[in-house]
Amino acid sequence: MAGFRHGGVWMGKVLKHVSPKAGRYASRYGNKIADAIEAVENWGEHALTLALVRAGLPYDVALDLAKAIILIAA
Repeated sequence: MAGFRHGGVWMGKVLKHVSPKAGRYASRYGNKIADAIEAVENWGEHALTLALVRAGLPYDVALDLAKAIILIAA
């Protein structure tokens, strides 16, 4: 999660290829995204999506980010 916490702008550039909107949110809210990911014990896509929504991200952005995170983490 250091990528989101310390390199949100860089993560935003990478994620813009998945979703431009998700890339913009990652650049701006990297710390919130990292907090939400760390709070999730079950790394299921649905649980991660909900944690990101609770952190303040719009549902569509949260879903795109969750898919990308699960893909990278797998």
